[in-house]
Formats: sequence, structure tokens, C-alpha cells
Amino acid sequence: MKITGAYTALDAKTKGLVINRLTTTQINGLTPVRGMMAYDTDLNCLKIYDGTVWACYTKQTCDQY
Repeated sequence: MKITGAYTALDAKTKGLVINRLTTTQINGLTPVRGMMAYDTDLNCLKIYDGTVWACYTKQTCDQY
């Protein structure tokens, strides 16, 4: 399948994507950019940097859209 809206596309039916796994201290030590993701092993959650703060996402939502 041709995907025209992305620089990189990951497509697999038998494998998954593993996000970097870091402690809270390690995540706070990063120089983040908006949209950066990391799995926080201390809080057991996926964090996404929104341009201001790291937010822990635990629920699926699309409320902004």
C-alpha cells in the first residue's frame, strides 16, 4: 500500500512498536520537542510532550478534534 501522508510508515501484522522506556527522572532530563513520546516506567504510562508539559495519557480520547 502506498502511504503519501507520512515520512515514515510502520506496517506489520505480526510485530509491534516499542516506545523508549525511561524513568520519570530520565524523561524530565530530556530536551523535548512537541509531540515527543516516552513510556514512563515509574508511572506506567505513555507520556507525550505537548510543547509545554509532559502529559501522562491513560485514556483513549479525541476530544480536541
